[in-house]
Amino acid sequence: IGGANMDAPLVSVDKSGRLGIGTTSPDTLLDVSSVNRGATAPTIRITNTFGTGDWSGDTNDLGRFEFFTDDPSGNAPYTLGHIAIKNDFTSGTPTLPSGAMIFATTTYNASGGATERMRITSTGEVGIGTNSPDLNLHLFANDTSGKQFMIDQDSTGDAVMSFRLTGVSEYTMGIDNSDGDKFKIANSGTVGTATRMTIDSSGRVG
Repeated sequence: IGGANMDAPLVSVDKSGRLGIGTTSPDTLLDVSSVNRGATAPTIRITNTFGTGDWSGDTNDLGRFEFFTDDPSGNAPYTLGHIAIKNDFTSGTPTLPSGAMIFATTTYNASGGATERMRITSTGEVGIGTNSPDLNLHLFANDTSGKQFMIDQDSTGDAVMSFRLTGVSEYTMGIDNSDGDKFKIANSGTVGTATRMTIDSSGRVG
């Protein structure tokens, strides 16, 4: 199907049933192609046309990408996972929805389908294990493992976390691989220099 210029087809379907938009050679079931960048880059838009004068009580999904299994075994078919957008601005009487992003996954043979695992709120806070993060990054583990966060590095590098006040100072804490795997806190970009505290493998603190 071509536009005004028939040499530039808008939509094409090959003999395998693959749909191309902006391309005559789709590589997948749906291939959207364009040379544009920025605001006019190749985009798939999901539009919700529901309207209300008060969004305060509506936290339903307003659009989603869904991954589904049609296998009839066990508790399937069900949604394996989805990425969704929903309103999370419920204060006052908002006349427009906000856009919190939800990431949901499904455990093996789950009954009921996908469960929310991570949320980016409409104001940018990230919650993992919680749908109401209080900080820029909020981790919550609803179990007895005691593990909420891990930094993993192979044996050739340091496993570190940095705290930076832009343009002022930076502190780093972590395991110094080059010094017997000691745990250090340093006021520099690495744990190997400007060390301020060290804990060795015997538990001694310097």
